[in-house]
Amino acid sequence: MSILSVSQPRHPIRVVSTRTGVSPTLLRAWERRYGVVEPGRSEGGQRLYSDDDIERLLLLKRATDAGRAIRRVAELETDALRELVREDRSAMGPAQVGDERVDGALAAAWSAVEEMDAEGLETELRRAVVTLGASAFTDRLVAPLLRTIGERWVEGRMRPAHEHMATEVIKRVLHWMVEPSRGETGVRESWSVR
Repeated sequence: MSILSVSQPRHPIRVVSTRTGVSPTLLRAWERRYGVVEPGRSEGGQRLYSDDDIERLLLLKRATDAGRAIRRVAELETDALRELVREDRSAMGPAQVGDERVDGALAAAWSAVEEMDAEGLETELRRAVVTLGASAFTDRLVAPLLRTIGERWVEGRMRPAHEHMATEVIKRVLHWMVEPSRGETGVRESWSVR
């Protein structure tokens, strides 16, 4: 049985995207513009990433989610980036610390947006409300998701249809969240994705 090195390129871009929450499009842009990682290539020319690359990309994602500009953090060595993310987490306090549940929910939601999967997005968002709680859901999942969608839409890297679909689904989930607090009136509004 061979032991694979953490620096050996072996993960395709889809695996990296799922594990980090960084879309393949954004990952390629970060590579091209900032040289954040240098993937290897398979015999067929497919990008392959190492465990070290995944760690670095996850740290970059967390740094940008904390409000840092990618152009400022991309040049940092991984150790310095790791320390910066630790500092950001400490400054945010325990209630704001990101965890794997938030990262996973954000990655799943983003994947559904990219695939124009309204049903999948709604399922992921409702699951996140239940597992994360309302405050973490809105502050740590919905806010970064909307910010990323808006940035990519402005940059022309996302079609308006993606933004419209995601916005409608988010509205529907927020409505679902507040329904119990509105009381039973016997009238239920219906939201549909256009």
